[in-house]
Amino acid sequence: MKRHCVFVAILVLIFHLVQSQNQTDCDSLFFWLNDCDRFPDDVYDRKWYPVFQNSWTQVTTNLNLNISTIYYELPQGVMATAATPLNTNATLNIKWTIEPPTTPFYSYIHFAELQSLRANDTREFNVTLNGEYTFGPYSPKPLKTETLQDLSPEQCTGGACILQLVKTLKSTLPPLLNAIEAFTVIDFPQMETNEDDDLSSSGLTGVITQGFKNLTHLQYLDLSDNNLTGEIPKFLADIQSLLVINLSGNNLTGSVPFSLLQKKGLKLNVQGNPHLLCTDGLCANKGDEHKKKSITVPLVASIASIAGLICALVLLFILKKKTPLKFEDYV
Repeated sequence: MKRHCVFVAILVLIFHLVQSQNQTDCDSLFFWLNDCDRFPDDVYDRKWYPVFQNSWTQVTTNLNLNISTIYYELPQGVMATAATPLNTNATLNIKWTIEPPTTPFYSYIHFAELQSLRANDTREFNVTLNGEYTFGPYSPKPLKTETLQDLSPEQCTGGACILQLVKTLKSTLPPLLNAIEAFTVIDFPQMETNEDDDLSSSGLTGVITQGFKNLTHLQYLDLSDNNLTGEIPKFLADIQSLLVINLSGNNLTGSVPFSLLQKKGLKLNVQGNPHLLCTDGLCANKGDEHKKKSITVPLVASIASIAGLICALVLLFILKKKTPLKFEDYV
Protein backbone atom coordinates (compact mmCIF):
# COMPACT_ATOMS: atom_id res chain seq x y z
CA MET A 1 0.00 0.00 0.00
CA LYS A 2 1.35 3.42 -0.91
CA ARG A 3 2.22 5.57 2.07
CA HIS A 4 1.26 9.24 2.03
CA CYS A 5 3.51 10.89 4.54
CA VAL A 6 5.29 13.88 5.94
CA PHE A 7 8.55 13.26 7.74
CA VAL A 8 8.93 14.48 11.31
CA ALA A 9 12.36 14.58 12.91
CA ILE A 10 14.02 14.04 16.25
CA LEU A 11 17.45 15.25 17.23
CA VAL A 12 18.78 13.23 20.11
CA LEU A 13 20.23 16.41 21.55
CA ILE A 14 20.53 20.04 20.57
CA PHE A 15 21.91 22.46 23.09
CA HIS A 16 23.01 26.03 23.44
CA LEU A 17 25.28 27.53 26.06
CA VAL A 18 25.34 31.08 27.35
CA GLN A 19 28.25 31.92 29.63
CA SER A 20 27.14 33.98 32.63
CA GLN A 21 29.79 34.39 35.30
CA ASN A 22 30.57 30.79 36.36
CA GLN A 23 27.15 29.36 35.45
CA THR A 24 26.37 27.63 32.15
CA ASP A 25 22.68 27.55 31.16
CA CYS A 26 21.92 24.48 29.08
CA ASP A 27 18.49 23.92 27.53
CA SER A 28 18.03 20.58 25.80
CA LEU A 29 15.55 20.35 22.97
CA PHE A 30 14.13 17.09 21.74
CA PHE A 31 11.09 15.52 20.15
CA TRP A 32 10.05 11.88 20.48
CA LEU A 33 7.87 9.41 18.57
CA ASN A 34 7.92 5.71 17.68
CA ASP A 35 9.21 3.96 14.52
CA CYS A 36 11.70 6.08 12.66
CA ASP A 37 13.78 6.20 9.49
CA ARG A 38 17.40 7.31 9.29
CA PHE A 39 19.23 8.58 6.21
CA PRO A 40 22.95 8.05 5.47
CA ASP A 41 23.35 11.62 4.19
CA ASP A 42 21.94 13.17 7.38
CA VAL A 43 25.02 14.71 9.01
CA TYR A 44 23.14 15.07 12.32
CA ASP A 45 21.87 11.46 12.28
CA ARG A 46 18.32 12.55 13.07
CA LYS A 47 15.45 10.12 13.47
CA TRP A 48 12.72 10.92 10.92
CA TYR A 49 9.20 9.64 11.57
CA PRO A 50 6.70 9.14 8.72
CA VAL A 51 3.29 10.67 9.50
CA PHE A 52 0.34 9.31 7.48
CA GLN A 53 -3.19 10.51 6.83
CA ASN A 54 -5.81 8.99 4.53
CA SER A 55 -6.80 12.45 3.33
CA TRP A 56 -3.34 13.05 1.82
CA THR A 57 -1.58 12.02 -1.35
CA GLN A 58 2.16 11.83 -1.80
CA VAL A 59 4.39 13.83 -4.15
CA THR A 60 7.92 12.60 -4.85
CA THR A 61 10.86 13.40 -7.11
CA ASN A 62 14.03 11.61 -8.20
CA LEU A 63 15.77 14.91 -8.94
CA ASN A 64 18.36 16.39 -6.60
CA LEU A 65 17.12 19.27 -4.49
CA ASN A 66 19.02 22.41 -3.63
CA ILE A 67 19.55 21.92 0.10
CA SER A 68 20.98 25.37 0.75
CA THR A 69 19.92 25.78 4.39
CA ILE A 70 23.32 25.27 6.03
CA TYR A 71 21.91 25.23 9.55
CA TYR A 72 19.54 22.31 8.96
CA GLU A 73 21.48 20.03 6.57
CA LEU A 74 18.32 18.21 5.51
CA PRO A 75 18.66 14.79 3.84
CA GLN A 76 17.65 14.49 0.19
CA GLY A 77 15.51 11.46 1.03
CA VAL A 78 13.39 13.50 3.41
CA MET A 79 12.89 16.55 1.22
CA ALA A 80 12.25 14.50 -1.94
CA THR A 81 8.89 13.45 -0.45
CA ALA A 82 5.93 15.71 0.33
CA ALA A 83 2.28 15.43 1.28
CA THR A 84 -0.62 17.37 -0.19
CA PRO A 85 -4.41 17.02 0.37
CA LEU A 86 -6.34 14.71 -1.97
CA ASN A 87 -9.03 17.39 -2.14
CA THR A 88 -7.46 20.31 -3.98
CA ASN A 89 -9.57 22.77 -1.98
CA ALA A 90 -8.78 21.24 1.42
CA THR A 91 -6.54 22.52 4.19
CA LEU A 92 -3.53 20.40 5.13
CA ASN A 93 -3.87 19.75 8.87
CA ILE A 94 -1.61 18.10 11.43
CA LYS A 95 -2.50 17.73 15.09
CA TRP A 96 -0.23 16.68 17.95
CA THR A 97 -0.34 16.73 21.74
CA ILE A 98 2.34 17.80 24.19
CA GLU A 99 2.79 16.44 27.70
CA PRO A 100 2.89 18.18 30.08
CA PRO A 101 0.50 20.54 28.26
CA THR A 102 2.31 23.74 29.27
CA THR A 103 5.60 22.64 27.68
CA PRO A 104 6.97 25.25 25.21
CA PHE A 105 8.34 24.03 21.88
CA TYR A 106 10.10 25.22 18.72
CA SER A 107 9.02 24.15 15.25
CA TYR A 108 10.92 24.09 11.95
CA ILE A 109 8.74 23.52 8.87
CA HIS A 110 10.55 22.56 5.66
CA PHE A 111 9.18 23.15 2.15
CA ALA A 112 10.29 22.42 -1.43
CA GLU A 113 8.13 22.32 -4.56
CA LEU A 114 8.55 18.87 -6.12
CA GLN A 115 6.13 19.16 -9.05
CA SER A 116 6.69 20.89 -12.35
CA LEU A 117 3.89 23.46 -12.38
CA ARG A 118 2.11 24.50 -15.54
CA ALA A 119 2.10 28.15 -16.56
CA ASN A 120 -1.39 28.71 -15.18
CA ASP A 121 -0.79 26.79 -11.92
CA THR A 122 -0.12 28.45 -8.56
CA ARG A 123 0.57 26.87 -5.19
CA GLU A 124 0.14 29.43 -2.42
CA PHE A 125 -0.95 29.07 1.19
CA ASN A 126 -0.87 30.58 4.66
CA VAL A 127 0.46 28.84 7.77
CA THR A 128 -1.50 28.93 11.03
CA LEU A 129 -0.91 27.38 14.44
CA ASN A 130 -3.98 26.82 16.62
CA GLY A 131 -5.98 29.11 14.35
CA GLU A 132 -3.53 32.02 14.62
CA TYR A 133 -1.76 33.34 11.52
CA THR A 134 1.95 32.46 11.52
CA PHE A 135 3.26 33.08 8.01
CA GLY A 136 2.19 33.66 4.44
CA PRO A 137 1.11 33.82 1.76
CA TYR A 138 3.89 31.45 0.78
CA SER A 139 4.79 29.51 -2.37
CA PRO A 140 7.44 26.74 -2.16
CA LYS A 141 10.43 27.19 -4.47
CA PRO A 142 10.96 24.57 -7.21
CA LEU A 143 13.43 21.92 -5.99
CA LYS A 144 14.83 24.32 -3.38
CA THR A 145 14.46 23.85 0.37
CA GLU A 146 13.21 26.70 2.53
CA THR A 147 12.48 26.59 6.26
CA LEU A 148 9.90 28.39 8.38
CA GLN A 149 11.18 28.50 11.95
CA ASP A 150 10.03 29.78 15.33
CA LEU A 151 12.31 32.47 16.73
CA SER A 152 10.64 32.10 20.12
CA PRO A 153 8.99 29.07 21.77
CA GLU A 154 5.30 28.35 21.20
CA GLN A 155 2.70 26.87 23.54
CA CYS A 156 -0.62 25.18 22.79
CA THR A 157 -3.74 25.45 24.95
CA GLY A 158 -4.15 22.22 26.87
CA GLY A 159 -1.15 20.80 25.02
CA ALA A 160 -3.24 20.28 21.84
CA CYS A 161 -1.49 21.75 18.80
CA ILE A 162 -2.97 22.12 15.31
CA LEU A 163 -0.79 23.19 12.38
CA GLN A 164 -2.76 24.18 9.27
CA LEU A 165 -1.64 25.07 5.76
CA VAL A 166 -4.52 27.03 4.25
CA LYS A 167 -4.85 27.50 0.48
CA THR A 168 -5.25 31.13 -0.64
CA LEU A 169 -7.94 32.30 -3.06
CA LYS A 170 -5.24 32.90 -5.67
CA SER A 171 -3.94 29.32 -5.49
CA THR A 172 -4.99 26.65 -8.00
CA LEU A 173 -3.16 23.85 -6.15
CA PRO A 174 -3.49 22.57 -2.58
CA PRO A 175 -0.84 23.21 0.11
CA LEU A 176 2.30 21.07 0.23
CA LEU A 177 4.45 20.01 3.18
CA ASN A 178 7.76 18.09 3.12
CA ALA A 179 8.95 17.81 6.72
CA ILE A 180 8.67 19.18 10.24
CA GLU A 181 11.12 19.29 13.12
CA ALA A 182 9.76 20.14 16.57
CA PHE A 183 11.57 20.32 19.88
CA THR A 184 10.42 20.81 23.44
CA VAL A 185 12.51 22.78 25.90
CA ILE A 186 13.67 21.52 29.28
CA ASP A 187 15.10 23.99 31.78
CA PHE A 188 17.76 22.73 34.16
CA PRO A 189 17.44 24.66 37.46
CA GLN A 190 20.90 23.50 38.46
CA MET A 191 24.00 22.25 36.70
CA GLU A 192 23.54 18.65 35.51
CA THR A 193 27.26 18.04 35.15
CA ASN A 194 30.20 18.23 37.48
CA GLU A 195 33.46 19.92 36.62
CA ASP A 196 35.18 16.70 37.68
CA ASP A 197 33.39 14.68 34.95
CA ASP A 198 35.87 13.26 32.44
CA LEU A 199 36.34 10.60 29.77
CA SER A 200 39.36 8.96 31.37
CA SER A 201 39.46 5.17 31.72
CA SER A 202 36.39 4.90 29.47
CA GLY A 203 37.71 2.20 27.13
CA LEU A 204 37.99 4.64 24.22
CA THR A 205 39.79 3.36 21.11
CA GLY A 206 40.77 4.77 17.73
CA VAL A 207 41.89 8.30 16.98
CA ILE A 208 40.88 11.47 18.82
CA THR A 209 37.59 12.46 17.21
CA GLN A 210 37.19 15.61 15.14
CA GLY A 211 33.96 16.21 17.06
CA PHE A 212 35.88 17.86 19.90
CA LYS A 213 36.56 20.86 17.68
CA ASN A 214 32.85 21.77 17.97
CA LEU A 215 33.09 22.03 21.76
CA THR A 216 34.50 25.54 21.63
CA HIS A 217 33.62 26.22 25.26
CA LEU A 218 35.48 23.16 26.57
CA GLN A 219 37.97 23.90 29.35
CA TYR A 220 39.07 20.47 30.60
CA LEU A 221 39.68 17.53 28.24
CA ASP A 222 40.68 14.35 30.07
CA LEU A 223 41.18 11.36 27.75
CA SER A 224 43.78 9.65 29.91
CA ASP A 225 44.12 5.90 30.43
CA ASN A 226 42.30 4.81 27.29
CA ASN A 227 43.60 3.07 24.16
CA LEU A 228 43.67 6.02 21.78
CA THR A 229 45.95 5.75 18.75
CA GLY A 230 47.09 7.99 15.91
CA GLU A 231 48.50 11.49 16.16
CA ILE A 232 47.50 14.34 18.44
CA PRO A 233 45.28 16.54 16.23
CA LYS A 234 46.35 20.12 15.60
CA PHE A 235 42.80 21.45 16.04
CA LEU A 236 43.12 21.06 19.83
CA ALA A 237 45.33 24.15 19.77
CA ASP A 238 42.48 26.11 18.17
CA ILE A 239 40.04 25.51 21.05
CA GLN A 240 40.74 28.78 22.83
CA SER A 241 38.85 27.88 26.01
CA LEU A 242 40.96 24.79 26.81
CA LEU A 243 42.96 25.03 30.03
CA VAL A 244 43.89 21.37 30.55
CA ILE A 245 44.49 18.50 28.09
CA ASN A 246 45.32 15.13 29.64
CA LEU A 247 46.27 12.50 27.04
CA SER A 248 48.43 10.35 29.31
CA GLY A 249 48.28 6.57 29.30
CA ASN A 250 47.36 6.04 25.63
CA ASN A 251 49.13 4.73 22.49
CA LEU A 252 49.44 7.98 20.57
CA THR A 253 52.11 8.28 17.89
CA GLY A 254 53.77 11.01 15.85
CA SER A 255 54.84 14.35 17.29
CA VAL A 256 53.12 16.76 19.64
CA PRO A 257 51.86 19.63 17.43
CA PHE A 258 54.12 22.67 17.78
CA SER A 259 51.03 24.89 18.07
CA LEU A 260 50.07 23.05 21.27
CA LEU A 261 53.56 23.45 22.69
CA GLN A 262 53.40 27.19 22.06
CA LYS A 263 50.00 27.78 23.70
CA LYS A 264 50.28 29.90 26.82
CA GLY A 265 48.44 28.83 29.97
CA LEU A 266 47.59 25.34 28.71
CA LYS A 267 48.39 22.31 30.91
CA LEU A 268 49.27 19.44 28.61
CA ASN A 269 49.96 15.91 29.90
CA VAL A 270 51.20 13.32 27.39
CA GLN A 271 53.09 10.96 29.66
CA GLY A 272 52.65 7.23 29.19
CA ASN A 273 52.53 7.33 25.36
CA PRO A 274 55.68 5.29 24.56
CA HIS A 275 55.62 5.93 20.80
CA LEU A 276 54.99 9.67 20.98
CA LEU A 277 57.84 11.86 19.70
CA CYS A 278 58.54 15.30 21.16
CA THR A 279 60.96 17.96 19.95
CA ASP A 280 63.16 20.61 21.53
CA GLY A 281 63.30 18.74 24.83
CA LEU A 282 59.79 19.88 25.75
CA CYS A 283 58.39 16.35 26.08
CA ALA A 284 59.80 13.44 28.03
CA ASN A 285 58.84 10.80 25.41
CA LYS A 286 61.58 11.68 22.97
CA GLY A 287 62.57 9.00 20.46
CA ASP A 288 63.37 5.73 22.24
CA GLU A 289 63.94 7.30 25.65
CA HIS A 290 60.27 6.75 26.66
CA LYS A 291 60.59 8.81 29.84
CA LYS A 292 57.43 9.95 31.61
CA LYS A 293 56.83 13.59 32.24
CA SER A 294 53.96 16.04 31.98
CA ILE A 295 54.51 19.38 30.33
CA THR A 296 52.87 22.74 30.86
CA VAL A 297 52.41 25.29 28.12
CA PRO A 298 50.49 28.58 28.82
CA LEU A 299 47.25 29.53 27.05
CA VAL A 300 45.22 32.73 27.21
CA ALA A 301 41.65 31.57 27.86
CA SER A 302 38.76 33.32 26.20
CA ILE A 303 35.03 33.07 26.82
CA ALA A 304 32.75 32.60 23.83
CA SER A 305 29.01 32.19 23.39
CA ILE A 306 28.24 29.14 21.23
CA ALA A 307 25.43 27.28 19.53
CA GLY A 308 26.52 23.65 19.18
CA LEU A 309 25.10 20.24 18.35
CA ILE A 310 26.74 18.10 21.07
CA CYS A 311 26.66 18.19 24.89
CA ALA A 312 28.29 14.82 25.59
CA LEU A 313 28.54 15.09 29.35
CA VAL A 314 24.82 15.76 29.82
CA LEU A 315 23.51 13.30 27.24
CA LEU A 316 22.75 10.52 29.72
CA PHE A 317 20.80 12.94 31.91
CA ILE A 318 18.79 14.26 28.95
CA LEU A 319 17.74 10.85 27.68
CA LYS A 320 16.20 10.13 31.08
CA LYS A 321 14.08 13.29 30.87
CA LYS A 322 12.25 12.71 27.54
CA THR A 323 8.85 14.36 27.21
CA PRO A 324 6.92 12.44 24.51
CA LEU A 325 4.91 14.20 21.84
CA LYS A 326 2.35 12.29 19.77
CA PHE A 327 1.30 13.02 16.21
CA GLU A 328 -2.32 12.26 15.37
CA ASP A 329 -4.51 12.38 12.28
CA TYR A 330 -6.53 15.56 12.04
CA VAL A 331 -9.08 15.84 9.28
